[in-house]
Order: sequence, then structure tokens, then C-alpha cells
Amino acid sequence: MSKATFDSPASKAKEAIAWAIAQKLRTFSYAALASEAKITLVHATHVTRAWVAEGRVRKVSDLPRGAGRLQFQVVAGFTLPVDRDSRDAIDQMWGAIRKLGSFRPTDVAALCAIGVSPEQAQAYCRVLLEGGYLRVEKTAVPGVREAIYRLARNSGPRAPRQKRVRAIIDPNAGTVTPMSEGAA
Repeated sequence: MSKATFDSPASKAKEAIAWAIAQKLRTFSYAALASEAKITLVHATHVTRAWVAEGRVRKVSDLPRGAGRLQFQVVAGFTLPVDRDSRDAIDQMWGAIRKLGSFRPTDVAALCAIGVSPEQAQAYCRVLLEGGYLRVEKTAVPGVREAIYRLARNSGPRAPRQKRVRAIIDPNAGTVTPMSEGAA
């Protein structure tokens, strides 16, 4: 595979997910990272070697070829440079959702430069699901796995947001009249 293949937005998204998994595992092999991050072994090897060059991870075993798996460990205290992205958390979650094919809420949280918890990502996914923007590909099993979602309605780059709308509901006429923001 060429380097350009690893520079695509989808590849960068997968790398961010792989990095979050590497941090969780602390020590990993190429195969373990590929399996956990659901990426190819070639991609896992590529990103791990890039991380070694950056100083994110270090090789902890150097066994002869074929004698076992190379093991890598996340360098304690390593922090990624902060992306000075001016978008808020909802904008970043929406951008991540649009980049990913199918995803879990933790995948969305991992791609946000602003600290977004998996719980916040899950709440946003529920809002989008209720609004018809997402569909469930694989249902959640509590305590075992998160739900896997897929974007069903891509309305564009601006994030759909849940809003509370002030309105007058008239049950007699069956009408809903939005109130202006200045109305008290």
C-alpha cells in the first residue's frame, strides 16, 4: 500500500481509534492492535512504526524473526499536540460520524480533539437516532459491547442539534405555533 492510502480521512479516523485502543492496552503487538481496532495488519504495522518514530510508543521486546511477536508499549506521559480546532464538541462528533462508515460511540469520542466522553458521544448518537440521522447496525449488549451505528441521513457539514423550542400548543385546533425568542 502507498503512503497516500494511509493519509485518507478514513485512514486518519482509524488511526485515531487505534491510538485510543493502544492507550487502553498499554502493551500490544501488531496483531493485537489490528484485532482490537478492526484494521488490517498492514495498517496496524504502519501506524505502530509511525508512533515509534514519533516517540509515542517504544519497542519492549526484540525477538528474532519468527520467534514471537514484537511487543510495543505506550510511552508514559506522552501527549498528542492539541489540535486548536475551533469547532465545539457537537460539531466534532458530527464530523467524526460523517467520516466513519459504521462506528461505536467510543470511536466518535476518540476522534474529537476536544475531550468528549463516550457517554457524551452515546447521548449524541441517541439524539441522532431519534431524529432519523442514524440507524443501528448491531444492537448493544449491556456490559459486553456497544451498539454499532451507521449514518442514515447525511445532511451536510453543519451538525444537527437538539433544541428546546418554545411553542403554543392548541389542543382545540390541533395546532402548534412557535413563539418568537423575544416573547416572554
